[in-house]
Amino acid sequence: MYGVEKMDEKTRYTGILVDEYELLLKAWPHSEAMHQQMAEEIARVHSARDNAIYVLEIGSGRGEATKPILERIYNTNVTAVDASPVMCEALKKNLSSYVRAGRLQIYEGDAFDHLSFSAIGYDVVASAWTLHNFPRNDRNNLLAKMHDSLVPGGLFIMMDKVLSYNPAIEKESLQKAIVSYDFLRT
Repeated sequence: MYGVEKMDEKTRYTGILVDEYELLLKAWPHSEAMHQQMAEEIARVHSARDNAIYVLEIGSGRGEATKPILERIYNTNVTAVDASPVMCEALKKNLSSYVRAGRLQIYEGDAFDHLSFSAIGYDVVASAWTLHNFPRNDRNNLLAKMHDSLVPGGLFIMMDKVLSYNPAIEKESLQKAIVSYDFLRT
């Protein structure tokens, strides 16, 4: 299997990967709780604000992390960026009420492009299950651009799978993920 950086940008999240996206989420059963925790942390940091909170989400996919943010924080406006047309279409369908209400703007395209041309300073920059897809140099450059897009005192919050420094914890996590795939055996 090729690394993500060798995959075609237009087809990386199309076909079976989108159709079977639920399988990826089942491999990490704690995903939903982490999405909720992300929304709770944003709400905690911005609880005293009455004015709108502007959130940039990099790699929004179908909206698994976007939805809890919009549900939990009534005065949030989210700009969701994803390079996959299929994922953006799924996001638009899944969260159409927020699009119609003007609380969700979807940008189909490259995160670097959006960050280069966006004049908005964001209160929050969020990313869930995304940054591991970028090669290391691109990831470091993207993190710098994300930082630069924050208003002073802004919040950067990232949720992703990372390796533990503790081999026992990493082994346990990997075993749980493997067990999650057991339903594929027929």
